[in-house]
Amino acid sequence: VRYTARVVPADEQPACTSGGGGTPAGGTALTATLPVAQGSRSRVAVVADNGWHCSVSLSDPVFGTPASPDASAATIAAVVRDDALDVQLTTAPATSSGTWLEARVRSGAADGPWQRAGAGSWLTPAGPSFQYGSAVAVELRACAPGAGSGGVCSSPSRVGGSVTPLALRASVAECRPLQPLSATVPGNATPLARGEVVASYLVGGSWTGERPATEPVPAGATQVRAWGVVTYLESGPFKDLFPTEAGCGL
Repeated sequence: VRYTARVVPADEQPACTSGGGGTPAGGTALTATLPVAQGSRSRVAVVADNGWHCSVSLSDPVFGTPASPDASAATIAAVVRDDALDVQLTTAPATSSGTWLEARVRSGAADGPWQRAGAGSWLTPAGPSFQYGSAVAVELRACAPGAGSGGVCSSPSRVGGSVTPLALRASVAECRPLQPLSATVPGNATPLARGEVVASYLVGGSWTGERPATEPVPAGATQVRAWGVVTYLESGPFKDLFPTEAGCGL
């Protein structure tokens, strides 16, 4: 038996014809390296020929390396989510059938991991190595299924502009009536992010209006809700969506 392998379009159903004289066409090698055109969706067709009869086997679809995505069709923004101003991919370029988009955040020497993304995806990396308050850029790449369980991805494209994610969560160390609230403003890497803490107190079964944490805790307060508020350059203020809660006492 001799074998011949070639790359065909994914929707093609190739046929074969044997010579019929007992002399098979092809070679004896059981492996081959075949080029797949960039951006194509193809199959590998293998013809087995014994000189009298032949058969064709088709692989699952394989993809050539996709073209880089059009980063000009993407936009990013810093948007308040939970206890931070996080990086969001607000619009994303289209991808061809069978491929997907991946994104990563770049911040100096610390790059976030590649992750699948689309319009609306949150991109802020998790983990201690990422610092809020640092300007970040976003790169995109297009990926397609590769051999085995892997994938093939394009060269990255950088989205225009940069954003600065900010931490918004405040912490409360101590709440003692008639003394200023002992609270820590949100921590960010840049001194241009000006943070403060505002608080509301439970007094006699009712919550007070919000006031700066530097003001004394009202008499009779039994509980506090504290929010971080951050202003960055001329943007903001940005407020934590969910307060830090703690008890108050003597």
